[in-house]
Amino acid sequence: MIHKIVIGILVVSLTSAIAQDGATLFKNNCGMCHKLGARLVGPDLINITQKRSKEWLNKFIKSPQSLIKSGDKDAVAILNEFNQILMPDQNITDTQINDILKYIEENSPQTSATNAPTQEPQKPEEPIISDKKAYASLVEKGAKLFDGRIRFQNGGPTCVACHNVNSYAITGGGSLAKDLTDVYTRIGDEGIKGVLSGLPFPAMKNSFENHPVTEEEAAAVSAFLRQVSKDSRETNPFDYASLLVWGGLPGILILLGIYSFIWYNRKKKTVNHSIYSRQIKSY
Repeated sequence: MIHKIVIGILVVSLTSAIAQDGATLFKNNCGMCHKLGARLVGPDLINITQKRSKEWLNKFIKSPQSLIKSGDKDAVAILNEFNQILMPDQNITDTQINDILKYIEENSPQTSATNAPTQEPQKPEEPIISDKKAYASLVEKGAKLFDGRIRFQNGGPTCVACHNVNSYAITGGGSLAKDLTDVYTRIGDEGIKGVLSGLPFPAMKNSFENHPVTEEEAAAVSAFLRQVSKDSRETNPFDYASLLVWGGLPGILILLGIYSFIWYNRKKKTVNHSIYSRQIKSY
């Protein structure tokens, strides 16, 4: 009898530990982009094991890029549905994937694959603005953090180095990563903060892993991107090419004029006359 009780306790403890591991793994590896019950950066994962085979899920989680390159229709469809945001390859084991999928199963409603309801894309909830003055100040701080007028507290690089937004509040940004003009509309406040804290993309991980963004800074950047999304319809994209041409050409002509004036007297003779005269006098 005692043996059965001990075995029962061990089984319950082991099951609890596995569930806890699955929850931790989900939070650390998936939670910044996925939720159970709502779309975030990526798809809602409720009942995902009923929609896809575990073999397919294992391949996709480990290397979605390989699956997309192979032409897998489901993988390509997910990429297109979520605005070409490519999920990075995950360095996790089969056992860890199984624990994550088990956690998802245990926290999904028990419905059959044929009867599972099709969820419509949910628009991210916007935080209520209770203090407009404080919100405006937060937006301004977010703009300055985004383009580098204010440095991140832990020394992370500026967002504008890789990303562009269509906003009059800052100058144009880089094109190394996705344009973020409508990112707030797509993933909302929670999604932006999740990306900044979870660093799901390799370039972001390399840049911010040792220079984490604080919660206050994430809130400011999210507020700025929220305002950018709202203003984007009324903001005309700025033509920086024309500015460079018409601003650079007069600048070049001015510089050429200054250099010509400085060097004019030095080019009258075949050698530097002042050096020649000094040498003759010394002789």
